Amino acid sequence: MKNKMRVRKYIYLLINIVLVCLSQSCKNDDQLRIPDVPVRYSIDFRLGDPEGFQYTSYKTLSITQPIKATDRIGYGGLLLINIPLGGSGVNPDYAAYDLCCPYEADPRIIVTPGKPKFNQARCEVCGSVYDIGNKVGNCVEGPSKWSLKRYKAGLYGDILYVSR
Repeated sequence: MKNKMRVRKYIYLLINIVLVCLSQSCKNDDQLRIPDVPVRYSIDFRLGDPEGFQYTSYKTLSITQPIKATDRIGYGGLLLINIPLGGSGVNPDYAAYDLCCPYEADPRIIVTPGKPKFNQARCEVCGSVYDIGNKVGNCVEGPSKWSLKRYKAGLYGDILYVSR
């Protein structure tokens, strides 16, 4: 009777170890390629609209330097895009990505928005092209198998907030 209980305990322990290993190996590799670093950035549109970003469909902003002391702009900087809802820029949605090319994974190597199309971004080093207009940032051309690292972006009142 004692041996059966001991065997059951070992089987239970073995099953738990296998489940833990499987759960750790199933994480999204796309998001792990670029390190998790603090992201905290905001644009208050009441104070001005940088480059007409708020209401221009597929307009992008590249943030490579913090403006305020509390700004945290990710690993390689922030890429923000205004995505039209229902085909108009009146009620836009926003997406935020890390500027760092996930294929290169070097914060000094960043993607350039608007190349080759307005809703795409290209890494000039590896040639990968990413779709940034779909809120996914997936690679559509080139050697990269990873998507751009995504961040949360939301408009609350007249302030656009970006976070991890």
